[in-house]
Amino acid sequence: MPPTVNDLPRNIYVGNLETQERYLYTLNVTDPDADAFACSHTITYNDSISTNREFVLREDTTTKEWKFYIRAGALPSPDNTKPYINTIECTDSNSGSSGRYNITVRAVHDELLTLPNIAGTASTTKKYRGYS
Repeated sequence: MPPTVNDLPRNIYVGNLETQERYLYTLNVTDPDADAFACSHTITYNDSISTNREFVLREDTTTKEWKFYIRAGALPSPDNTKPYINTIECTDSNSGSSGRYNITVRAVHDELLTLPNIAGTASTTKKYRGYS
């Protein structure tokens, strides 16, 4: 049986003024057979596969959790209004079966949004131009 990604948010919002790599979400992945598994992802933007690597999915080598990040300077334009569809695929290392799940990341124009490093949390804090 394939691994399952549980409680995945459908949408995550980031500010298009973001310039640093930021942690966005920790995936809650389980395998019904308790087999080892690996996860990867593909980014689609404007109906095409993106090769710019705006987002990264990495396994934390200490906790073995899969974490989702936005890369530094990832959003190319201030008028970026189209969503980034991140298809996450987790594959069972024994059976080869896999499950696919989507996270849609949307850029909020002229904002810098920060997310607390709390797993499963997608709350935001706004920072407006001209204010600290």
